[in-house]
Amino acid sequence: MVVLVACSASAHPKERTVPLSGGSAVDGITADATTKDGAYDGYAVARACREPDCVGVTGAGMTWWEGMERERIGEDARFRAGFERFRATALEALAGAGVRSVNGSALGGGCQAFGLVVDLKSWRELDAAIARVGALLRERDLREPVTLCVRQNEIRLLDEHSN
Repeated sequence: MVVLVACSASAHPKERTVPLSGGSAVDGITADATTKDGAYDGYAVARACREPDCVGVTGAGMTWWEGMERERIGEDARFRAGFERFRATALEALAGAGVRSVNGSALGGGCQAFGLVVDLKSWRELDAAIARVGALLRERDLREPVTLCVRQNEIRLLDEHSN
């Protein structure tokens, strides 16, 4: 989970990342995740994300999760309720697949599109997470984007005086 805190009014503040108390290092290394970019059965994987250490998994289906239809994105309460149901279903699917390093989740900008972002603390579990999220998207004929990131709990401080 990343928390952004603005510490100054500078037009171009520097950024530094500080682990939150109790935050431990991630498990494994980037090379432990071997899933390649490309099209899979019912979903696509892309590592070209806005954020480092993230992977996008996008459903190749025809429908949005109920309540998360993009033409209704302005209906905040309906969209939020739909998102919460989708998040719960995705997190349950990850737990059922043995992915134990889920570190947080949120609605956000994601890899390449707005959607569910799930933080993991293990590179060794990323392949299983990609496969399980992809299977969920395929099973439900969804076109939802899901971003999986591997990182520790941290806070990003924006401060013109940081090094």
